[in-house]
Amino acid sequence: MRDYDRTNFRNDRGRNFNQRPPSQPLNMSFLSTGYYQDGEKKKIKDVLITVEAETLGKKFADLKLTSSQLRKFFNEVRSIEAQIDGKFDEQKALILMLKSKVAYSVGKKTSRTPAEFKDFIDACIDKIIDEKDFKGFVKFFEAVVGYFYYYYKPGGT
Repeated sequence: MRDYDRTNFRNDRGRNFNQRPPSQPLNMSFLSTGYYQDGEKKKIKDVLITVEAETLGKKFADLKLTSSQLRKFFNEVRSIEAQIDGKFDEQKALILMLKSKVAYSVGKKTSRTPAEFKDFIDACIDKIIDEKDFKGFVKFFEAVVGYFYYYYKPGGT
């Protein structure tokens, strides 16, 4: 009887079961000018909350990001939001830690978190300079979550 190493177990097409398909880099160029359309950072870009959020929500659903993974990171963002309340500089490390938490999630052997989700979080975090930017990110992420649930089919059906 052969003893199989589960990390190298292959299906009949020669591909490892636990091997993810190669990912395409996520185009986040629409964030190049930040979250807001005005210099005072009072009006978030409409296109972020509508077009771009829907595109990302659908992409994450198509990539089989699990609702629990998405909810886990969105809840983390909401938790940070509750802690900031005027103390942005003191709490900025918590925001930056999101990048490493997503990287850890994507990098695990049994991960169901696609690399494109890490690209999304990294690009969003990189655009956060102050508390207003963080609030813009929260609104954008919330819109992505809403569209994700519109397109998400539990169980991959």
